Amino acid sequence: MSNNSNSVAELDGHDSVDAAVLCYDESDLDACSAADSELDVALKSRWDTAMEKGYFRYSLGQLETKIVPGEHRFVAQLNVLRGIERRKPQSIANLTMPFQHEQFNFTKVHPREVLMYLVPRHRQGSETKNAVLINVSPLEHGNVLLVPDLESCWPQVPTAAAVQLAIEVMMLSRSRALRMAFNGLCALASVNHLHFHAYYLHHSLRVEQVAVDHVTDQLFELTDHPARAFAFQVAQPRDIEPISRLVRDVSQFLIEREVAHNVFMTRGHGFDAPHQEVIRIFLWPRNSFFGAKVEEAFNVACCELAGHLPIKDGGAFASLTEDYVVKTIGAEALKASQFEKLKVDFIAQYRPR
Repeated sequence: MSNNSNSVAELDGHDSVDAAVLCYDESDLDACSAADSELDVALKSRWDTAMEKGYFRYSLGQLETKIVPGEHRFVAQLNVLRGIERRKPQSIANLTMPFQHEQFNFTKVHPREVLMYLVPRHRQGSETKNAVLINVSPLEHGNVLLVPDLESCWPQVPTAAAVQLAIEVMMLSRSRALRMAFNGLCALASVNHLHFHAYYLHHSLRVEQVAVDHVTDQLFELTDHPARAFAFQVAQPRDIEPISRLVRDVSQFLIEREVAHNVFMTRGHGFDAPHQEVIRIFLWPRNSFFGAKVEEAFNVACCELAGHLPIKDGGAFASLTEDYVVKTIGAEALKASQFEKLKVDFIAQYRPR
C-alpha cells in the first residue's frame, strides 16, 4: 500500500489539509482486526489536524456515553451540538429522486474538508476520485464521509462498486472500532449524493455477535433484534465482489417496491464460525420518511438501527430506557409480515451468480 501526498489547492486564502492519495490492492485487505493500519493512522491524524484547525462546525470533545441497561446493550452518546450546528438536511421526496446539481452536494465542499483519495489498483476505474471527507458535524471521533466516484454525482442509491469500496475500506482498516453506515433515500439520508459514513466507536454493539438465520445462498436474516434485517458477511477478499452485488441486488429490489432502507457494516463474529472475524453487513428495510429529518431525541437511521444512539438532548439522554428505544425503533421498522413477504419475493426472483 502506498501513500503519496497530493496537495489540495487553497481557497479564499484559507489553509487546507493536504489530501493524501492512498493506493491499495487486494493483498492489503483483511477482515481480522489488529493494530491500526496505514489507513487508520492517516485518517485519524488528518482528522485530528482538521479538528485542531477549526474546520468542523463544533469541537467534538469526549462524548458522554452510557450503555442502556437491558439485553440489547444500546450504546447512547450525548451529542447536543450536532443537533444544533449541523447543516439543515435536504428534503427527500422519493426513493428514485435524481441527483440535483443545484442542491448542496460533495463537489461543493471546501477543499480543506478533503482528507484523502482512495485508489484501488486491483480493479478497473482506479483513476476514479473516491474521496474521504471530514463530516463537519461529526457523530464520533474520525467521522468521515466516503464518497465513491465523487465527480460522477451519483444519487444516494448503493451501486455494487460503491458497496465494494465501502467493504474494502472496512478491510483496509484493521480497527475493530471502525463502522460504516449508509442512509438511503427516504431513510434519513441528509444529502442526495452517494456517500457512506465511517467512524470509530470504541464500544461493543450487540450486532457484532448476535445470531442470524440462513435464508439462501449468501443471504441471511437478523430476527433477534427490534428491527428485522437482511444480513451478509465477508470473510475473505474473494467474498467482496459477490456480496457487493448481492447487497446492490437487495437494495434495487427494495427500491423497485418503494421500500426505504439503511445499511451498517462492522467487524464481528462469523455467522457459522463464531471464532472467525468477518465484516458483518446489515440491511434494514424500514418505513419511509418523507421530507427533512425530524428533531426527536434521536432519529432512527443506520446507526440507531445498529444499536448506536447519538442523543441530542440531555434530558432524553438521562431518562433513556431500553423499552423506549425498542419502541422507537420498532415504530420505524417493517412489520414481521411485511419483511417476510419481501424475503419470500426476493428469494423467488433471486438467481445466484
